[in-house]
Amino acid sequence: MIPAEQKTWDNRTFFETVEEILADGGKIQLRIKGHSMYPTLRDGRDTVVLEKARPGSLRKGNIVLFRYYGGHILHRIVSIRGNTLTLQGDGAIRN
Repeated sequence: MIPAEQKTWDNRTFFETVEEILADGGKIQLRIKGHSMYPTLRDGRDTVVLEKARPGSLRKGNIVLFRYYGGHILHRIVSIRGNTLTLQGDGAIRN
């Protein structure tokens, strides 16, 4: 298998492109960067495939990419109450 072409972009340009692809109905595969989803997803090792959520499709346990204070975060839905989602990184879960 030939690896996909690799590019380096600043975060703003990168996530604008991701949002455009998703808005057009496309899917995009991202390599995980960061540790908030550890141990389920590991920095630099794991990937996720993102697609635009359809109305009514979000469920507890889904992983979502969302905008937060000018940045983007990938976290899991831990509860849904009406139109309110509660999100949390897997690394924050305590027994």
